Amino acid sequence: YSVTVRSVDQFWNKAIDGRSVRLQANDVYATIPAPQVLGGGETTFAGFVPSASTGNLTLSAIDNSGGPFLASQIASTITVLTGPADRMVVVMPGQTLVPGKTVAPFGLGGTISTPTATQAFGVSVYATDSRYNWVQGVVRPSIVLTSNDPFASNPFQPATNNFAMSNGSFTVFGLVLRTALPTVRV
Repeated sequence: YSVTVRSVDQFWNKAIDGRSVRLQANDVYATIPAPQVLGGGETTFAGFVPSASTGNLTLSAIDNSGGPFLASQIASTITVLTGPADRMVVVMPGQTLVPGKTVAPFGLGGTISTPTATQAFGVSVYATDSRYNWVQGVVRPSIVLTSNDPFASNPFQPATNNFAMSNGSFTVFGLVLRTALPTVRV
């Protein structure tokens, strides 16, 4: 997205100013362009990309010149919608889904509680957009959950490892791995 910033006087008329300004957002994973100079009192930041799907994105224009400072302006309660679903995220025990998180571990927070062989555990699977926001409303009648553990028990057996996704997610309980260091794939 493009964001235009103007310096204005007390009556909101454009004021000629050449100082440096920057953008600041409450979305810690947003892509924010580098600071720019107000050429003739105005500049346009190209390439602002919000990351987390939220109804409360705030975006501020901040004087970056070192002072005396221009008053900042805050645009708030901006709604950021999810994009189309294009991936699935598996959330293991101890982890949480973190919308918009575009650094490793992508879309996830917390530390995996490592399952012990032969001990049952559960996972949740979410349909997400390209920035790891949960896309609700996605319905898929058959998603296959597999493991590279050749001795894993149900639901990893071929006859029973298909799961239906409704509203963009599903949770599976009773997963039992029997070999150390297997991976779970969706």
